[in-house]
Amino acid sequence: MKTVNNMGILVFARSSSVRLPGKVLLDFAGMPLVLWILKRAMSTHAPIALACSTEPSDDELANVVQRAGFEVYRGALDDVLARAIHACEHFSWTHFARLCADRPFFNIDEIRTGLALANHQPMLDLISNNLAGAASAGLTTEIIRLNALKQIAESSALSKHREHLSSYFYDHPAAFKCQPFAVTQSPAELMAQRFAVDTPEDYQRLRQLAAGHLPGVSLAALLKQSAMDNFHAR
Repeated sequence: MKTVNNMGILVFARSSSVRLPGKVLLDFAGMPLVLWILKRAMSTHAPIALACSTEPSDDELANVVQRAGFEVYRGALDDVLARAIHACEHFSWTHFARLCADRPFFNIDEIRTGLALANHQPMLDLISNNLAGAASAGLTTEIIRLNALKQIAESSALSKHREHLSSYFYDHPAAFKCQPFAVTQSPAELMAQRFAVDTPEDYQRLRQLAAGHLPGVSLAALLKQSAMDNFHAR
């Protein structure tokens, strides 16, 4: 992808998650979950960085990621909006793909498509496959323009919008140039499934799905293999 605008992928992570503390450092197919996410993102060939907090609870997380050779930006714990803005300014990025470090099967091709679209239409504030709420949990793709985030920071002091940095777009879509793109076609039963590691049950199920595979594997291939394994186990 020929890059006109400076853009990259920001992976947001924290070690102090409530439902599953320390989940981003739990083993996932032989590596910490956060490294699986970062290595999967490498398949997009875009610059990548981790955005975590300056809290001592994230020291180990930052060290693990830096030792693996990835860039790290540390900012406010709860003001994720400010953390994203300052990270983009630090890396001189005008746009970024937003990833959470609990989404191990995000669609690599959708990230590429979204970044390419932002490259050709840099005035788009948000490019998303979830403007109509159609993406399954853990499979949302979002490309965000830095200047739009700065506009949000000036418009809202609500904790909801500071902690969930893309929520203001969905609450006020008419205030921005938002571009939907189609969710990758998937079997109907996929829509009811969760692909985010939010609970111990999510972790065990998705870890089993990833077992024996590399981070770049497609979700479609994993689901096909899982279906075959279940068929032969009958």
